Amino acid sequence: MRSRPPCTGSRSETARRPRSWGDPIFEYAARDTPVHRLDPRTKILWLTTVTVLAVVLHDPVLLVCLFGVSLVPFVAARPSGGVGAKVAAFYLFVAVGTTLSQGFFSTQTGGAEPLFWLIAPDAPYLGAFTGGVAFTLAGAAYGFVQAFRVLAILNASLTLVLTTPLNRVVLGLSKLGLPPLLAFMVTTAVRFVPTVFEEWKMILTAQRARGIPLTGRRMIEYSLSPLVLASIRRCNQLALAAESRAFGAGVGRSAYVEIAFGPADRSCMVAIAVVAVLLLGAALAGV
Repeated sequence: MRSRPPCTGSRSETARRPRSWGDPIFEYAARDTPVHRLDPRTKILWLTTVTVLAVVLHDPVLLVCLFGVSLVPFVAARPSGGVGAKVAAFYLFVAVGTTLSQGFFSTQTGGAEPLFWLIAPDAPYLGAFTGGVAFTLAGAAYGFVQAFRVLAILNASLTLVLTTPLNRVVLGLSKLGLPPLLAFMVTTAVRFVPTVFEEWKMILTAQRARGIPLTGRRMIEYSLSPLVLASIRRCNQLALAAESRAFGAGVGRSAYVEIAFGPADRSCMVAIAVVAVLLLGAALAGV
């Protein structure tokens, strides 16, 4: 009897294989870090604080400081190298997109001199319709600063999503007084993007297994319809699962996993309060 040929790669080599760039980054990654062990309410409070500060603060230096502070818990969560690279690429896309869009369309330039015209004012049709579209350095600088608002919120959001299972997020929101239905809607919306990515990858894999060339418009043609149908089917399954568990019956729900504040959570809350007071104080003092 012929023996089985040896495997070409060991399990450790397979585990070290980098994830593809199509893998979603907005999903929980199980790790043993101090950030993972925090109560979900602490991380929700951190996200809320960063969001409020990002909206309230206007000074460029304070926005950069907020971005730097919000990056600390994300780095402490020790995301894998693949996730870190994809997050960095996504952040670069957000920063470049915000800078370019504000460079062309910002109204905060105060009559700055255009660097160049994308659409000249005297261009036929579009020039008269738009009044001209110019790129200004003042608008680009404004957009670059505003990108730190978005990136700070993304840091706090990714810290919550990457370090907290969704059932704990729902439980944390419910413990904070949010109605269970609203907490379920929020967490379902957060989970929607990774789910769509997973479905899309499965569809593309199935189409390639059938020998269908997926290039250009053909990729959209052969993947869009199955993706829509799969999303509808998953929504139906989600509704049936909620009904089978008597979700929304109006009776107090129990949880298999209980959460409680620990010493680390109290220390983090003090640190969050200190950060908020310092940044708001600096903003009020005009620093």
